[in-house]
Amino acid sequence: MTIPVILSFVTTLAIICSVIFAGLQIRVMLKQRTREGELHLASSFQTPEFMNAMGVILHLPDDLSKKELELLLGDKHDLVRFWLGTWESLGILVFRNEISMDVMDDFFSGPIVISWRKLNKYVTDDRAELQRDTMHEWFQWLAERMMEREAKNPVKAAHLTHKNWKE
Repeated sequence: MTIPVILSFVTTLAIICSVIFAGLQIRVMLKQRTREGELHLASSFQTPEFMNAMGVILHLPDDLSKKELELLLGDKHDLVRFWLGTWESLGILVFRNEISMDVMDDFFSGPIVISWRKLNKYVTDDRAELQRDTMHEWFQWLAERMMEREAKNPVKAAHLTHKNWKE
């Protein structure tokens, strides 16, 4: 082998190694980004406002009209707007693949499905009153996707599904 052939071989090998290394680094970076997003999701919703809204919304009777809900909640009606805005934002993020549906399902499937059951009449009334079908559209989209998932794979609680889990 001549020196130019050896140098060409070494250069080619270095380029191949660099491409492989870059690919591995990108993969690590994407995993890290996903993990950070999931941690942020978990921590950002452990606020007093979120927990207060969840306590109020999840214990409402089903299918209250907007007027009935406003009368029932009085000053706490702002919690409904906060709650709807939260799911609206998360629905967009899931649709754009910024947050995976699996992560949303693990974190919030129950509250999303129950919230839709409680608030769908409210949403319908709000849309009619404002003459805007796009009001709370991503919340509805997210709830419908979650219900589709649950229809395909019935919900089983983590403490039952993973009861034999070992570290």
